[in-house]
Amino acid sequence: MAMEFKTGKVIDIIFCVVLIWLSYLAFFKNLGSFSLRTWDESRIAVNTIEMFKSGNVLVTTYFDKPDLWNTKPPLLIWLQVFCIKVFGVSEWSLRIPSALSAALTVMLAYFFGAYGLKSKFLGMLASLMLLSAMGFSDIHAARTGDYDSLLTLWMTAGAMTVFLWIKHNNLKWLWLSALFLGVAVLTKSIVGLFFLPGIFGYIVLYKKNFILLCKRIENIGPVILWLFLVVGYYIGREMYLPGYLSAVWQNDLWGRYLIKQPEVSYPFLYYWNLMRTFRLQYWIYLWPVSIFGLLLPLDKKFKDYLVYSWFVILVFLVIISTSSTKQMWYELPIYPLVVLTASTLMVAIAKILPWWLKVIPILPVLFYLQRGIRTNLAYINRPDLDKNNIDCQKYGYIFSEVKRDWSGIVGLSGEDYCAPATFYFKLNNIQEIKYSDIKAGDTVLVCHRPTILKIKNKFKNVEEKLILDCVILSLVR
Repeated sequence: MAMEFKTGKVIDIIFCVVLIWLSYLAFFKNLGSFSLRTWDESRIAVNTIEMFKSGNVLVTTYFDKPDLWNTKPPLLIWLQVFCIKVFGVSEWSLRIPSALSAALTVMLAYFFGAYGLKSKFLGMLASLMLLSAMGFSDIHAARTGDYDSLLTLWMTAGAMTVFLWIKHNNLKWLWLSALFLGVAVLTKSIVGLFFLPGIFGYIVLYKKNFILLCKRIENIGPVILWLFLVVGYYIGREMYLPGYLSAVWQNDLWGRYLIKQPEVSYPFLYYWNLMRTFRLQYWIYLWPVSIFGLLLPLDKKFKDYLVYSWFVILVFLVIISTSSTKQMWYELPIYPLVVLTASTLMVAIAKILPWWLKVIPILPVLFYLQRGIRTNLAYINRPDLDKNNIDCQKYGYIFSEVKRDWSGIVGLSGEDYCAPATFYFKLNNIQEIKYSDIKAGDTVLVCHRPTILKIKNKFKNVEEKLILDCVILSLVR
């Protein structure tokens, strides 16, 4: 027994070292080498740098005014503020919470498989599958300062601890699940609740457990904790800034879910097609097939997990697939559950085959694991393909690669919305102005090519060419 325990710990240590190394390559390497992305990442970065400078930790701002467009709770922004206080302001600092969340989620997949489901092989498969998923380490996930990697960590931990609570009826798991699912809401608003309908469906399916759980008075404590975290924050924010809840209703709830926006309106199978063709690749096919694992001679805990994960994944997919607003990264929270379910099926198949046939299902899995991980790492090490294509994202490269005195220069993005420019102008103490406000005598930094032509046609100027077709125009009086 002592020998088995020691051997198990050695396996844990060796495999965790492998996961840490692969996580570094997949999530941290070259993390700060590309400019902030337009939309969410740069908008959050502006919220972060303004909170860092103002010291107001409750209300997020944009252009130093309360931000009622990005109405998500500020947990990610708090973490980013902490990181830039420790490491300084940089793209790398802003992305650390996302990269670290992804690495911790990979570790969770291993330890839940190894100890929650009592199969180290299952945990190894699941964690490696997650590392091989292109969508998991893509933009707007592990490698950018967006909400979704952190959200996936909390939702995954919440789903796992709920399952362990149901299985073992140990109150500590319920307390942990209340904490994790509470901070999931504090990360990305209502999306943090999207596992709950599937979880409740599973609990109700086991009516005896449901009635027993409802009768236990000690279960009220974790519910109160969750309400304190979630309801307490929203009420406190509304009291501090009246009108906040109305903005949340419009931006995070029914506005996005019901109001059709042509640019992000896709068919019902949008997420399924994304996952099977690129983001989760072949692993997604093992999820629907996994239901047949219930017919195999599996341990009860495996079968219970299959049913549980099916409820949670299916209901989550239905919710996001019926939404009027669909974005490529909305399906990210189910990745860890999908790979755990796929790994459960592989373990089930391996158990019923004689030893000399086990290689048949294992070899293709190993092939796609190594191919997916290698493809992921090659993708991460590529140069920024958007570097000279998207004008709004050029400003980060300008300030990092062009060494000059920026005093006396005003910044102009030239676009209706360009949060990366706003962030880099703030970072370098450059005043941002609108096209309509420029005048003779100004010295203007601009990368937006149509705006450069408009300025040249309107003003006599002296042009200083920079990299990536950006220019500094000194407008002659």
